[in-house]
Amino acid sequence: MVLEDGIILYSLIIQVDREKASRIIESAIKEKKPYDLEYRIRHKDGNIRYLTDRGRPVYGPDDKLLHFDGVIFDITDSKRAEEELSKINAGLEQRVKERTAELKKQIAEYEKKSGITDKKQ
Repeated sequence: MVLEDGIILYSLIIQVDREKASRIIESAIKEKKPYDLEYRIRHKDGNIRYLTDRGRPVYGPDDKLLHFDGVIFDITDSKRAEEELSKINAGLEQRVKERTAELKKQIAEYEKKSGITDKKQ
């Protein structure tokens, strides 16, 4: 896809995502099937943007590829929200682990002081 200023979209895809994007597109062309992929691009302001690209190859009567028909959505805000939520969840999980360890320690100390023993069978 060529953008309005003549830049080819593929050249904007960050290097680590290019191979996967190429594989998916090549497979869609070979199998004449729709594709659905996500990749990151470096925006002209230098920031990384996340895109989802869904489409299908379109062929002419001679079975030659004419173009791709589809849509590309900027999903950067959703991805950043997911990342933030993951960080929050990781922090909460760590707090739960720490609190559980504290409670286990307090229970063990209480049982030891009160002479209670755990007799699991």
